[in-house]
Parts: sequence; C-alpha cells; structure tokens
Amino acid sequence: MRSLPRVTRHSATVLLLAIAGCGRGGGPPLAERNGLRIMSGYAHPSAGQAGAAYFTIVNRGGVPDTLSGASGATSGSGMVMSTSAGRMMSMAVLPIATGAEVKMVPGGTHIMFGGLGRDWAIGDTVHLTLHFAHAGAVEVTVPVLPYGEIP
Repeated sequence: MRSLPRVTRHSATVLLLAIAGCGRGGGPPLAERNGLRIMSGYAHPSAGQAGAAYFTIVNRGGVPDTLSGASGATSGSGMVMSTSAGRMMSMAVLPIATGAEVKMVPGGTHIMFGGLGRDWAIGDTVHLTLHFAHAGAVEVTVPVLPYGEIP
C-alpha cells in the first residue's frame, strides 16, 4: 500500500488560509483609492423612488476616513443609514478606522437613495460615486441583484 505524503504544518496552514478566503469577497476590489478598498458592492431592485446600495469597505491606508454619502447620475444623492432595533436612522458620516473592514448589509448600515431618476431592476448596473473625507470621490459600478442574493 502506498502512503500519502506528509503534510507539513506550513503547507497545511497555507491550505487552510486559502480555503478560508474562498467565497468571502476575496476577488479584486471594485475600486481602490488612498488605501480604501471598496469590495463586494451590490444593490437590490428599487421600491418606488427609493433604492439602497451595499458595500464592504476596507481601510488599508495609514489614516482613518469617513463616508458621508453617495451620488449617481440616475440615483440622485444617497445618505448613510443604519438600522437598529427595527428603526432606520440617518448617519452624518460612517467612520472607517485604520485597518477596519466595514460591511454594509440589508437590515444594517447601507446607503439609501431617494428620488431615483429611474427604477433599478434585476440585471441593471448602477453607477455611483462614494464620498469620503480623506479618499475623496470614489466611483463604483454595482449590479442590481434579486432580494436575498448577496455576492
């Protein structure tokens, strides 16, 4: 009977880290500027004149930053919102500490748009500009996905 090769501690660690990174938005960023990475962005179909967009923001820069909102050609302006205990509240800014990863998700922190120029439908792409205090304007394009689907 042939024996399997020994797995060293180092190669096992590398394998486990590679597996752990699969399916976690580890692909290329949607945008990167001044140490901020915008990952895994998406939106869901709009409801009337309102829509929401979600992102993961990673701060690999040397300074903290804040997100104050977003804008887009067909989306007007968007405000940072947070949902807590079933209530949605606007936030003047969303702090992003150095080394932090901030995930925006349905039912949590997100960007809410009102007065849309057109409906967002499944399969559309939405072009947005995120507004950061330090990184400045960061442009991203996100897909509109069915409710419940998260990249």
